[in-house]
Amino acid sequence: TTPLFNPLNKTTCIMDAEKLLELEKAAVDLMSPPYAITEEARKKAERVFLGLKGTPMPYSACRTVLENSHSDYVQYQAASAILEAVMREWPLLVVEEKEKLWRFIVHFLTSRADLANYVREQLLHVLALMTKRASLDPCKSVFFSFFLDAVHKLLGMENIKMRLLSSFLVSAVLSEFSSSSSSSYMGLSFDFHLKSKKVFEAGELLKVLNLTVRVLQQYCSVEWSALSHHDLSLFTSFLKILSQILQWNFQHTNVRPWLFASPDTLSSPFKPPKSFSPVLLDPCFLQMLLRLLLRALEREEAVLELVLCLTQLASLSSPLLSTDSEQQTYLLEFISGILDYLSKRSDLSQQEVYGFSCVLRRLSATFPSQHFSHLPPSQLQLLIHTLTRLTCLSAQRAAVIARDSLDYPESLEHFLEVWVNILGGAESLPDAVCVGLLEVFHAYVQSKLCAPRGWRSLAGEGEEELLDVEEADSEAYADQLCSVGFIARLVPARTLPLLLNLLDKCTSDVLHVLSVVHLEPSAIGLHLKQLESLFEDVYWLLLVCGYSLCDIVQGEEVLIPTQLMQFSIQNQSNTFMDTSVVGALLREEGCGSIGEIPSISSLNLDPIVALVLAVCRLCVVEKAYVKAGLLEVWSPQVCETSVWFLSSVVEPYLMLNETSYEQVSLPLATTFGKGTEASKWLTLFVVEKVAFNLSVWYGEERVSLATIKLLCNLVKSPERARVAIMSDTLWSLMRQFSSDKQLACCLSPAVQRELMSGLVQCGVGEKKQLFYAEVCHYLWTDSVPLGVFSCCSHCIRGLLIWFREETLLRAFKRQACSGAPWPHWRPCVAWLRPAVLIPFQTFFHFCFQSSRPQLTSFSSTAMTQR
Repeated sequence: TTPLFNPLNKTTCIMDAEKLLELEKAAVDLMSPPYAITEEARKKAERVFLGLKGTPMPYSACRTVLENSHSDYVQYQAASAILEAVMREWPLLVVEEKEKLWRFIVHFLTSRADLANYVREQLLHVLALMTKRASLDPCKSVFFSFFLDAVHKLLGMENIKMRLLSSFLVSAVLSEFSSSSSSSYMGLSFDFHLKSKKVFEAGELLKVLNLTVRVLQQYCSVEWSALSHHDLSLFTSFLKILSQILQWNFQHTNVRPWLFASPDTLSSPFKPPKSFSPVLLDPCFLQMLLRLLLRALEREEAVLELVLCLTQLASLSSPLLSTDSEQQTYLLEFISGILDYLSKRSDLSQQEVYGFSCVLRRLSATFPSQHFSHLPPSQLQLLIHTLTRLTCLSAQRAAVIARDSLDYPESLEHFLEVWVNILGGAESLPDAVCVGLLEVFHAYVQSKLCAPRGWRSLAGEGEEELLDVEEADSEAYADQLCSVGFIARLVPARTLPLLLNLLDKCTSDVLHVLSVVHLEPSAIGLHLKQLESLFEDVYWLLLVCGYSLCDIVQGEEVLIPTQLMQFSIQNQSNTFMDTSVVGALLREEGCGSIGEIPSISSLNLDPIVALVLAVCRLCVVEKAYVKAGLLEVWSPQVCETSVWFLSSVVEPYLMLNETSYEQVSLPLATTFGKGTEASKWLTLFVVEKVAFNLSVWYGEERVSLATIKLLCNLVKSPERARVAIMSDTLWSLMRQFSSDKQLACCLSPAVQRELMSGLVQCGVGEKKQLFYAEVCHYLWTDSVPLGVFSCCSHCIRGLLIWFREETLLRAFKRQACSGAPWPHWRPCVAWLRPAVLIPFQTFFHFCFQSSRPQLTSFSSTAMTQR
């Protein structure tokens, strides 16, 4: 079978009626379902269209197909053949042929209003490609002129479909020249794309921007209700064009290929050249966008594009704004326009709140914080007032709206980030700012608490309970909590007492409900819902308290935040510093009655100390009622979060290193300083908490891992480790773990490894050798419960012993990498089995390669042989 078009024998392609019918028959065969046509017939139809695309100079034949064919698919294939031929044969065509082809396509598009969308898009793609190919030719001005003239003529037509066609043509050309994946693959060098883009940016892009602005200005004055569906579509199309221009990745010096291939326009600043200043720096341009936003609130797609435009304008930077004075002037004009719009809108929609959260977030991230502080006092006060209103509104609606709606939670996160960016470098805050910060902080806390303390009870009515949570709240809302913690430190005199009062009341309410349940177990069903709400409140308060008191960082030395240290120093004359109160609470766990647990907020303590003691009080309540048989009632999430709080506080506060601070608060030094009675009580309290959790919550792996992390953070400091190793509870925990009677059997392998690592770190002080002997006793104990596996007890015991050796080896290796004091190896190596000698040899070689002076007295060869 000979193909319809033979490119080897023909230099041009002539289309007659018979060949056109064969093309349409091939299209019918290709579009037929599999059961209606044979495989051979389908392949023959494919060869027909492949022959058309491979024919040199197919323009005349394709023109005949476009004008006479009644099949959309055949017309599409003809347009595709023209596209490929233009890319392939552009240097062979003379200017007259190129102009003739351009005029034909424009005439065909304007004369066929009923053309299929995908055929029209392919033909527009041809025009865009021709414009780009001609951009570096001597005839570039001709095709740029063709392009702009065509757009103006189409916009001047009365037919709305032709005006829509003008927007499609502009969008196609912008996509072809932009640095995106929409650009065609022409088989040309990367340098060609860069140069053509640079040429387009130098002149035509600004003309397109001016044209787009003139079109959009018409919609500011027309009656919106009188617009037809096509008119609104034209409005949306030109909004997309404007958004595309404002997200343009302008080419400057030192361009890298990846910037052209895949730019992250939504996170990179907008950097147009100076020639764009008459349009972009004109205050009327911003006012036009805001008026259009007000009119288009009912059209979600248009609102999205307008928000993108405003967001990009908020990131405007050099070379258009190259000096501080230019930046300050633009910032003032931009904020004035935004605040004027928001002041006129008393009831903001969900889209408006989310949109302006994105705009203000981008603005605060682009301009330095000192530019905001240099705003006129009236504008700054209005900005703070507006931010306070929007943040509180987002917090309240985030608590009320259903969980599946993310606009308000994301808006809240954005507004909190705006506060951090604006006030990040401020040394002193005006009273109006402090009032706004307190309102924002209180609103965020209320959004997480149930009634009557907060708004959370208004949300979730009729919703199903989420049984499988993929990500914990502490991880999902980490950014929000960091921002809220930063805000709390800016006004600690008001936020810390607020947190203390709420946490103390919630703990008292939990204590009251549990006492009722303990006295009357049958009433547990009546109070279960109340307990769930209280535990959820306590959970969020613990998270906010932890982020307020500490910097949650990884891999860095954690210190007490400067704002809190200064606050404690300024407030130390007004606080009660009798450490006997601390001891009374911490020793309450072992000797007192639950009903006598004191309320922390009633004591005149330093707020930082009081918050730590309030969490300790919560742990005391937990232990008392778990021992009373109410383990199934207590929340594992609250237990895990309280341990996380203690773990976060222990490192910077407990036995704090006073040399790291210029000045130390007397209440903090008295309570948490090295060698004080209160710090010893708190250290022993933490050890008791670790042992209690591992003996009770061993079935909850997250609680166990958090507990062991608390132990590791506690003994990370040698001073704290020396106090901890003196505790009988720690020795009991070690013996219980090494004897394998109950604890080691119940803990998962991951928990056992972490626990062994924490115990190894405890080996300091005079009892170091004895303690490590107990640690290594873990290897050779024979009390491994085998139960029903007695038939293969030898194999199982061997596997368990190997696992223990591997676990201990991991713990010592982690200790070696951490740079902590090195233990005596002789009592440790004696129990190593032959199964681990090879990894131990590798490990010991690592120790000597690390050039530790503590190991120079040992022989690696002798130890390996041993």
